[in-house]
Amino acid sequence: MAHNNKLFSSYAIWLLLLVVWIPASLADWSVSITGVYGLSIDFDTGNDAGATMKVEVFDVCRVDSATRSSMGELFPGDTVTGMDHDTNAIANDPGCCNKIAYTFNSAINTTSLYTDNMDGTATIHFCAQVGLYNGGTLSNLAEVRVEYTKDLSTQDVSLSTYTITTAAEFTDASDTTINFDGTLSAYFCNPSTFALLTDNGFKTTQGSTISVCYKIPGMYYYRDDGCLCCLVSYSCLTMSYFLPSLLY
Repeated sequence: MAHNNKLFSSYAIWLLLLVVWIPASLADWSVSITGVYGLSIDFDTGNDAGATMKVEVFDVCRVDSATRSSMGELFPGDTVTGMDHDTNAIANDPGCCNKIAYTFNSAINTTSLYTDNMDGTATIHFCAQVGLYNGGTLSNLAEVRVEYTKDLSTQDVSLSTYTITTAAEFTDASDTTINFDGTLSAYFCNPSTFALLTDNGFKTTQGSTISVCYKIPGMYYYRDDGCLCCLVSYSCLTMSYFLPSLLY
């Protein structure tokens, strides 16, 4: 019987080790653009439950400007003036190994994406954003800045250059700067009341918005110009942070 107990104990230990070493299933909210080939863009995304993907077009990328204009969608919509898309190579929505192809029509000449170089050529440029959404919230993204040269005599279009960037490579245009001489406290907060968040059991998931409030503890602070300013009440700024590619 003692021998059997020893066998049972060894078996239990191996089961315990097996349970410990089996990795938990990780959410996949990744987005990557793998290349631009002629008039097409290759990309992969995660395929976590609830995820949907969009391919949107802007006049510039986030790394290039704090302000930019949306030109429409290439997927799932087809709303970019001067561009027609082909989604036959969208293999997984969302998921791996996707390709979106497009062509330019004459309406592209009327948009801000088109520049006549006055030398028999024109430049067509745009920024394509591949975004992974959780409901209406953009959870992760990758962008590619693409430039083409069009021969105005033959109407041939050739790829000139492209640059891929990810969510981690841009500074959010909503950055706020405050200059003062004093102490600044920061804390996770309710954006409506500025109240400190407590441990109420709520857990964030990918796509959650985290609000951080900033306040000056006390009733007075010095501005850069030397003014001693009085606060009627504590002041708080709320900033929502985008957290790309987190694993939960």
